[in-house]
Amino acid sequence: MEQRERLEKITKDLEAANVELKRLDDFRKQVLSFASHDLKAPISLMKQSATLIYDGTYKDEQKIRDTAFKIKMFADRGVNMIDNFLDIRKMEEGKLEYNFEKKNVVEFAKNITNDFALLAKQKDIDVTFDSPVQDIQSEIDTDKMRQVFQNLLDNSLKYTEQGSVRVSMTEEQNTVLFKIQDTGIGMTSELLPTLFEQFKRASEVKKTIKGTGLGLYISKQIVLAHHGEIWAESEGVGKGSSFFVRLKKA
Repeated sequence: MEQRERLEKITKDLEAANVELKRLDDFRKQVLSFASHDLKAPISLMKQSATLIYDGTYKDEQKIRDTAFKIKMFADRGVNMIDNFLDIRKMEEGKLEYNFEKKNVVEFAKNITNDFALLAKQKDIDVTFDSPVQDIQSEIDTDKMRQVFQNLLDNSLKYTEQGSVRVSMTEEQNTVLFKIQDTGIGMTSELLPTLFEQFKRASEVKKTIKGTGLGLYISKQIVLAHHGEIWAESEGVGKGSSFFVRLKKA
């Protein structure tokens, strides 16, 4: 009896270990994919832009300033990707810390949107921001919430080949609602319920559009830590997507 119980415990321990090894192996593959594809892209773009300044191709001062700003934006995208990977481990270990402060989230969101508008010009995508109110205060961790909006905007730009990305804000009693609406490829009704899970991406775009499948998952965890809500809507494939974030007002 004791031997059988011991064998059963050993079997359960081995099964648990195999599950953990499988999870770690999946994560390892994602890291390799991240390094070889996702992180390589912004670094390559930074190199191209820096070369245009270094070799004297761009001599006009405004052109140089614009290109330098692009380099900064590409760097921010790369840093955001790395933060996603680092935060996923901290989240699993319950070690992700937050520093909340009262912030004008209208100005906050507008500045992030304006930065992305310059990147979007390279794809001829129109990015706009609209809010009927210019000052709405909310308690947020600015670094973490910036990561959320960068993830959502980057996601919309990535899956939009033509058209626009519209960012808007509205007040709803004691909350503020952010909406990011794009004219991109849209989503199936089957994908929507699992969209914010780890490594979840539409199977039909995995080969053509690179991504880690972590950005939306991390964004949801951050928004939940702010006691907010985040969700997505789409009328179907080819009909664009909308992402929503609701936060409490301070």
